[in-house]
This record gives sequence, C-alpha cells and structure tokens, in this order.
Amino acid sequence: FFVVINPPEEQKGPPEGTQWPNVDWDFVQREIAKAQGLNVDVDWSNMTDEDKRKALLDEELVHVMPRVSEANSLSQEMQRGITFQTMIEQMVGAGGDQDPHSAVIVNVKNVATGVDFFWDKQKFINRVFLMRELYEKVSDGSLDLSSLPEEEDPFWDPVDYSPLGYSTVFLKPLAYCMNVEDDYVIFKNTQHSGVMHV
Repeated sequence: FFVVINPPEEQKGPPEGTQWPNVDWDFVQREIAKAQGLNVDVDWSNMTDEDKRKALLDEELVHVMPRVSEANSLSQEMQRGITFQTMIEQMVGAGGDQDPHSAVIVNVKNVATGVDFFWDKQKFINRVFLMRELYEKVSDGSLDLSSLPEEEDPFWDPVDYSPLGYSTVFLKPLAYCMNVEDDYVIFKNTQHSGVMHV
C-alpha cells in the first residue's frame, strides 16, 4: 500500500479543527472495508444489542478478509491447490442454549479432492502466520515443498468428522414404544442440506 501526500495540501495543514489521520495497516484495512460496504465507524453508545453484534461481526470481517486474500495468494504462489473463502455461519449455543449468534469462519477447500474444511477465525489467523513462514523458507531456497511432511504443512488438515447440519426429530412416539420410520430434513446455515432417514 502507498500513502500519497500532496505537498501543497501538507503545507496548508489539515482542515481547521482536525488533524491528519495516522495512516497505518489498520487504517488502510478500514478504508478498504468501507469501500466494500462494511460499517466500521460505529457509535457504541447509541446502539442496540443487535446493532452491537453486527458491528462486532463487521470488525471480525475487517480482520479476516485481507488474510483470506493473502492465504489465497500464498496457496497459488506455492501451488498448494487450496482455496479460502470467508463465511458467516449461524451458530446455536451448546448445552441446549438456543440463543443463535453469527461467527466468521473460513471455508478451506482442497481443489484436488473437493474436501471442505471449516476453520474458526483464530485457527485461520494462526495458519496464515505459518503460511508466511513457509513461503519465506521456500522463497529463500531453504525448504523444498516436496519433502514437507503433511503434519508441518499449514495448508493441510486431517480429514475429520464435521457436522452436516441439524434436524428436528420428535421422540414422543418412543415413550409409547412405537416404531418410527420417517425422513427428516437436514438444515445447515438455514438452507436445506440433505435428508436423514430414521
């Protein structure tokens, strides 16, 4: 990123009652987020709880989206065959807590196998730092990617069980020792994702 300073404007000084902004990495990311339609200038005192949740979600997106672009670039540069995409997932609390909330996650797709992984924000940010280190080692020639074990590859994740979605199955017939045979719709992110036969 480049900061352009117009010398005649700099000599005049900032508009009266203001000062020039401190242009750093966070400032640039906020400007990019504003251009993409995210609301990043918020007044917390006049917000409802729902507005505060949305503002926090926007803040998380501001931190994750540039890293997703960086991870895609690193994957392409090192020919890893992995793509990254930012997603917002509706989560339902554990332990019967039905208060839904949204969370920023990253969809990691292995293009060769078609397998999708879903990383939470913290895991993804940690992996991006490892990707940067790996890229530096590959760039200076101190590491050959063909000799890299899977466990040390930040792009790799072991295939693990992951939830397909949720479905509602009523258990009242079991109380009367009745057999139940039916098809139940599975939902993920409020969309139809499959059918479960019970």
